[in-house]
Order: sequence, then C-alpha cells, then structure tokens
Amino acid sequence: MILESAQKKFGAWLQTQRELRGVSRSNLAKALGYQNLNKGCRRILAWEQGQKDIDEHFIKPLQNCI
Repeated sequence: MILESAQKKFGAWLQTQRELRGVSRSNLAKALGYQNLNKGCRRILAWEQGQKDIDEHFIKPLQNCI
C-alpha cells in the first residue's frame, strides 16, 4: 500500500515537472536513451500513472532532464 502511494505521488510529480518544462513524453524518452520511443512513452506514462516503479538506472538521467 505504501509503495503504491509513493508510486502515484512520484508519477504525479513527474508529470507536473515534465509539463512545466514543456517536455513531451517522446522527448523525455529520447533523453533517457530509448531507441524505441513508443516503448519509452508507454513506460513514462506508466510511471506517471503510478502503475510501474522506475528502474534505478533511469533516476540519474531523469534528474538531468527534469
């Protein structure tokens, strides 16, 4: 339950920060190193909706983008 709540809060924060900076999911996926942008966009959407936990190796690159 706590993890699910944390995922949703992180997701809401991520979406807000991304939108405030005018960064599309596609551009964020590209900056995170996704070759398949469709897959990257789906992953980011899952993070934003609190459906999936972010992998550790994306945290540092995400900090540089957001």
